[in-house]
Amino acid sequence: MTSQGVAATAGASPGAPGDRASSGSVLEVRHVSASYGPYRALFDVSFEIRAGGVVALIGSNGAGKSTVARTITGLVTASEGSVSIQGTDVTRMSAWRTRSSPS
Repeated sequence: MTSQGVAATAGASPGAPGDRASSGSVLEVRHVSASYGPYRALFDVSFEIRAGGVVALIGSNGAGKSTVARTITGLVTASEGSVSIQGTDVTRMSAWRTRSSPS
C-alpha cells in the first residue's frame, strides 16, 4: 500500500485546494512527498482535518504512517507539497517552530 493509500483510508476529506480560509481546517496536507535519502517514503499525500474532526491514520507496516506524522511535525522535510496548521504554512519550519505555531 502506498502512502497515498494510507491517507485515502484515513477518513479525512481532501477538500478543494485554496479553501484554507473558509474551510475551518486545523490541518491540511497537500500533495506531500518525502524521502529518507534515496528512499522515497511518501508519494503525493493529501488530506484535511477540520475542527472537531476525529481521524485515524491506518495502514500496514511500512506504509508511511510515521513518516506522515514526522513530516507534519517538521522532523522530516517534505520534498514536495505543503503542510498547513490553522492556515499557517509550516512546510519548511523546523520541528521546534512547528510545535509553537498558532494555537
